[in-house]
Amino acid sequence: MKNIVFDHVKKAYGKTVIIKDLNLEILPGERLILLGPSGCGKSTTLRMIAGLEEISGGDLYMDGVRVNDVPCGKRGVSMVFQNYAIYPHMTVKDNITYGLRARHGDPKEIERRLKDALEMLRLEPYADRKPKDLSGGQRQRGALARAIVKQADYFLLDEPLSNLDAQLRLHARKELVRIHEKYHNTMIYVTHDQVEAMTVANRIALMNGGDLVMLDTPANVYNHPEDIFAAKFIGSPSMNIVEASCGDGVLAIGEGRLTLPQAWADLVRSHPAADGTYMAGIRPEHLFVSHEPQPGRTLQGVIKYRENYGSRTGVYVEPLGTDQELIILTDEPLPENGSTINFGLDFNKFHLFDKETQKTLGDPAAAEAV
Repeated sequence: MKNIVFDHVKKAYGKTVIIKDLNLEILPGERLILLGPSGCGKSTTLRMIAGLEEISGGDLYMDGVRVNDVPCGKRGVSMVFQNYAIYPHMTVKDNITYGLRARHGDPKEIERRLKDALEMLRLEPYADRKPKDLSGGQRQRGALARAIVKQADYFLLDEPLSNLDAQLRLHARKELVRIHEKYHNTMIYVTHDQVEAMTVANRIALMNGGDLVMLDTPANVYNHPEDIFAAKFIGSPSMNIVEASCGDGVLAIGEGRLTLPQAWADLVRSHPAADGTYMAGIRPEHLFVSHEPQPGRTLQGVIKYRENYGSRTGVYVEPLGTDQELIILTDEPLPENGSTINFGLDFNKFHLFDKETQKTLGDPAAAEAV
């Protein structure tokens, strides 16, 4: 089990900066997910670990050794690429075992690892086929199996499940976690899929525009986002973010007024905004529909649109007096579009962000505990 440390690492192509100033420790034996939108620098970060990209500045350490100039083959990594990177002239089983055979591994151990990998990724029926006779998902599973059998210190995955269908993706996620819990190698996994991140990660490194935005457990990234980007990127549907005014213990959204709990009122007073305006955040599942107006507890809004999610409905509502829109997840029966409804929110799941910096004001419960 070995760690990885980025010490003020930068990556640029000419004047185009991809990674600005990355400081990050990946702990020995953990499953770290590099998560973020396309172009945020997550794949570049992974490729720097693998030794496939040169570092423009700073230092990269693996197991305490500076590896800026250490070639890929000497870093003890196995890697799965998004585009398979398997040999077209070899069968599936030969692709999987090629690296072990090239290193003159024990034939019985190679056969055992091959059998385990084929079974794990449901590839037994395709073991003697060549890549041209496989679907995209089958090729990707072959690439995963080849990396698994190597049992390297560092297991690097770049969008490894993107070509699998929904059922296979679910199965493969579970198997990847099981593999990791068996071998405890240090796993770094790149994805833009938040479901993969939440289900696989011990910790999530959320990236945006070449910056590390947040590094924490999946639960904390979801429940305690550090800024608006983190709040909106995680969750489906994403967190509602609306402009709101706060003062004198009242939260105002358009024409509506909600009474702030004392802890929130105290937190607002300790973080005054010049014009009293903040960005309020609440997840769709933490809003509720009320059949009757409740002064100080509910707002009013007009139903604009709805989406059927099966067990629940996503209702897009425009609070009165605003041109903003938010979504409520509910199983309540609702009137037709264009109708006005009453709705409230759970202040235990509420967030406030500074309008200028977009950073969270914090957690009032944590502030009270200090």
